[in-house]
Amino acid sequence: MFEYVPGLTIKYADADQYLTTYREEFVPKFPFIPISPDATALSLHRESPFLFLSIMRVTTPQSSAIQIATKQWFLEQITDQVIIKSKPRLEHLQGILVQLAWGDFHYAAMSQVTHVLQLAVGLAVDLRLTKPPGWISYGPKSFAEDACDHKMLPMSTDPHSLDEIRAALGAFFINSL
Repeated sequence: MFEYVPGLTIKYADADQYLTTYREEFVPKFPFIPISPDATALSLHRESPFLFLSIMRVTTPQSSAIQIATKQWFLEQITDQVIIKSKPRLEHLQGILVQLAWGDFHYAAMSQVTHVLQLAVGLAVDLRLTKPPGWISYGPKSFAEDACDHKMLPMSTDPHSLDEIRAALGAFFINSL
């Protein structure tokens, strides 16, 4: 059992059911952040806690007060980890995409959807998911100049993982809406 905001306690057995709901009902409609069928709530919580809690936020039934608290928790966590501590990770981009696709950001009176969307795009760029592996450009350029005048690094040419590719596509998809 865990509690990530006061008032919202989830048992791991319930979390496993919410994870199944996410896989079966949410992923087919927004296939950019799939979860392995072998992943349990406990294993996902250990490996990718931010993504796990983002999924729990959108799948767990909550009162309006808890929704406000979890939204505040989400914004504080993403701000702390990505902006303040400068530790961007793929799971942060994935968690943001889950929130943008399924969260209540679009319906809040004081919506931060634009800021969160721009953060997702910035994360995709910072994680180098918008370029082929090994791509580097020097200085600010237009997209056309960047596409025509690029330098390839001899290192870091490992291909992007499927999760990275899906997250980049999800960011593009959400941004195009």
